[in-house]
Amino acid sequence: MGTKGGSKKDLSDIIIRHECILKRWYREISYEIESLMKKDEKIRRVWLCYQLISEDCYEVVTKIYVEHHSSKEVMTDYIARTGETSRTFFRLVNKSLNNIKVMYESRYSNDNLLKMSLSQKKVRKNKAVTPDSSPYKQLSFGLENENQ
Repeated sequence: MGTKGGSKKDLSDIIIRHECILKRWYREISYEIESLMKKDEKIRRVWLCYQLISEDCYEVVTKIYVEHHSSKEVMTDYIARTGETSRTFFRLVNKSLNNIKVMYESRYSNDNLLKMSLSQKKVRKNKAVTPDSSPYKQLSFGLENENQ
């Protein structure tokens, strides 16, 4: 016994259609998740490569691309600090971006890049603030003579 238009509407047909729709949704969701994971992997790899550039390159690239300062502002600060020319500054920026690109395209696995990045961070961290290089000094208020 059929219905008008020739389509069946019993419970089993509805369940089968529903299962087909669910399978299609699962395939689409799986595809999107895989696509997002690939993009995430690319971003992670770029970040690791960025962590590997030299300290002066890292500082300039961070100010321009991470902290979003203008190139002109960063260049002015760089020239005032180092006495270099604007041409040298732009070479440094290009060298930095090229080094990131070369490392990104290298055959190093992300695990190797991570290990190199962690060792680079340790070097930066140890070099950043040592008691001798800190611009701050402990306030004494002249009380140290009273304890003796």
